[in-house]
Amino acid sequence: MARVCSSFTLIFVLVLAASSAAQTPAFAVVVTRRAGPLSESELRAAVATRQPVLLACLESAPGSHASVKLRLMVASDGALVVAEVQDADGGTLEECVRRAILSSRYPARPAFTTFMVELRLGQAPEAEAHGEGPQGRARLTLLLTRVRGELRPSSARRSLNEAKAQLRRCYTQDVARGGARTLRLHLVVRLDGDGRVIAVGARGGQPLSGAFERCLDRTLRHLAFPAPTSGEAEIQQSIRFEFLASDDD
Repeated sequence: MARVCSSFTLIFVLVLAASSAAQTPAFAVVVTRRAGPLSESELRAAVATRQPVLLACLESAPGSHASVKLRLMVASDGALVVAEVQDADGGTLEECVRRAILSSRYPARPAFTTFMVELRLGQAPEAEAHGEGPQGRARLTLLLTRVRGELRPSSARRSLNEAKAQLRRCYTQDVARGGARTLRLHLVVRLDGDGRVIAVGARGGQPLSGAFERCLDRTLRHLAFPAPTSGEAEIQQSIRFEFLASDDD
């Protein structure tokens, strides 16, 4: 009987792996916030070891979730001691993801690491991390940062820096759909008194596609900003995007 169960488990894992490969790119691990000694690449690598099971959780959920966010804490011995699924609305998806991620292991370090991570269907982590496109790569430059309200521009800029890879991905996908290869964009992000994003606006020198605007909105709403000292705040950020051919510097 044990031999039969072992064979079934092996077949099950192989089927999941084949399904994942057939859908390449199918899964992305995006670290949106981190505090502690473990690096972002170490965290992504550890979470990615649970890809087949996590992918199965996302694909089998009612309503076919495209993404799920988690807050995780790693102890100094590399064990995951906190796993909170933040946007699964409870039920079977939340429990499936939580149980799958609790089995992940991390490198041992002298102190705890806490981080926020988003698991996404339909995107390859390598392309997102490096801003690569089908025939080149995207360059993103944060220009002037202005803030209305009781929040330091430098604090707002640090949070926006954490989203550069995701913003490049939004832009690269838009270029692939025929969007402009150079673009200067003006973003307006409104925060409530706790630093949560309550509104996002974006405009460029030419009309932006609906898909590009929706991608920007999703990316920025998932960011964690410091809370303003008092009341709400508005961040105004100028960004320059350039899509470079593969042989360009």
